[in-house]
Amino acid sequence: MAKKSIMAGIDIGGTTTRMALIDENGYFLKEAVLPTQNFPLFDDFAQEVAAIMQRLLDEVSEEATCQGIGIAVPSVDAAGRLESPANLDWGTVDLKAELAKFFSLPIAVTNDANAAALGEMTYGGARGMQNFLIVTLGTGVGGGVVIDGHVYAGQNGFAGEFGHIIVEPDGRQCRCGRRGCLETYVSATGLLRTVLEMMAKDLRKSSLDGLSAEKIDSKVIYQHASNGDPLAIAAFAETGRILGQALANLAAIFDPEAIFLFGGLAEAGELLLKPTQQTFENSLLYLYKGRIALRLTQISQNRGAVLGAGALARRRLSH
Repeated sequence: MAKKSIMAGIDIGGTTTRMALIDENGYFLKEAVLPTQNFPLFDDFAQEVAAIMQRLLDEVSEEATCQGIGIAVPSVDAAGRLESPANLDWGTVDLKAELAKFFSLPIAVTNDANAAALGEMTYGGARGMQNFLIVTLGTGVGGGVVIDGHVYAGQNGFAGEFGHIIVEPDGRQCRCGRRGCLETYVSATGLLRTVLEMMAKDLRKSSLDGLSAEKIDSKVIYQHASNGDPLAIAAFAETGRILGQALANLAAIFDPEAIFLFGGLAEAGELLLKPTQQTFENSLLYLYKGRIALRLTQISQNRGAVLGAGALARRRLSH
């Protein structure tokens, strides 16, 4: 019996790294999770990723053959070098070259949001679409751009850094070194900052009162908002307002068929989507009104970029 042809996908996030062995239908044969923040040194991280991936490959060696590895990571250039990503403290690293030391398989690397776009286009709600955007709302904010059926990476591989559009001049300090970046307002960490600011200024009674900052994160805020807490709901409304305006600006640049929201914060569903949609429609240039769909991803945020990384490897090997 012939062995399955599979790809390995690795999604390196600011908080968590996810790995999987994926068949041509997007089915995960094996998967593993690694806390990225446990590794302040990249060399230690690379060795652990290689060890885990080798264990996964050994476990499926009798039924499948891995043809290549796709890697999704923020702030990576076209050559596979990490350029001091805002949410990872590794500095500049030749990611592709360093990981290639551990594997004899071909390796393809792309931005994590580009990978999410590939995953959405291959396995999700963007199947059949030629022009769409994906906005990733996690520890930071990223973006993927698909034009005429192809992921647009830009001259240096950095296209789609939507999180570093300045939405508030001299606003919140961003880890990139600038102020007022979109991700300081509409990421999971941005939502937390909004809540803490509201708690300091808003006199409304809230179920969040009495909780220390260390005990509040985006999931806690979502839980309180779902239970009707007015301050938590107001924080999502403000987040949606800022996000909706930014998406309307992106629509004027790219004229997409749809914009997909992806990532942990997008799992808040209507709490985020409703205010975002309202501001988006109100802020759109008249030429685009009623023509651009705003949707939540159809792929689990834990799997989108991993699937996309595997799809990237498959595409690169087929060309």
